[in-house]
Amino acid sequence: MSSPMSRDSALGIRRRPVALERLPAGQIAFRFPALEPYRYPEPVRCPYPRCGSRDVLLRQIVPKAVRDPFLRQVMARRYGCLRCGRTFRVYPQGIGPAQTSLRLRHLSLLLYLLGLSYADVPRALRALGLSMSKTAVYLTVRAAGAAVSGPRQRLRSVPAEAGSGDEVAPSRWANRWLAVELVRDMWGDSIVRVDVFKTEDLAALLPWLEQIATAADAQMLVRANRAA
Repeated sequence: MSSPMSRDSALGIRRRPVALERLPAGQIAFRFPALEPYRYPEPVRCPYPRCGSRDVLLRQIVPKAVRDPFLRQVMARRYGCLRCGRTFRVYPQGIGPAQTSLRLRHLSLLLYLLGLSYADVPRALRALGLSMSKTAVYLTVRAAGAAVSGPRQRLRSVPAEAGSGDEVAPSRWANRWLAVELVRDMWGDSIVRVDVFKTEDLAALLPWLEQIATAADAQMLVRANRAA
């Protein structure tokens, strides 16, 4: 069995991404927990220090723009405290005061752990029409503090087909062992697919990929190709 950590990689020898025409030995799909835009945590008390009153009242429902793979807007609930008179907002689960959703942050973390650089993660997200800065990706990774041990190797973009134009954001990235592609399935929740080229590499990479799925709060589905 060949190991993903080969002598070439140990010596720092760079290789071009493998040819993508070959049939992959296995495919891994990463699914993220669905956001529930109509499910809100009920406020128990006023969140402001030195108040904490339980007398809070829903005042208004206001729209909030979000950056998310599948949502562009949610509704925030604006509450008022009857004691101190101040207001606060409650957001659907997976959404907070920041414009970037928790699901998008998990997606950016997943792409980084798979092998994309801080600069390449925003490029990959553009293929899904998403915007996230390099700094935001860096802060997300730092905040997660994910400790994943394994054969992480830099993924590089696969050139788009001739005639597609240079302005098209790359959606497929590869190294010598695997290719990563951003796709949407018919349910709209499977947006990262990993193709592993060799059967022996699939067995060696699975523990590493499972660590990544856990760190990014994603469900990992594996399909082996017996004909590979």
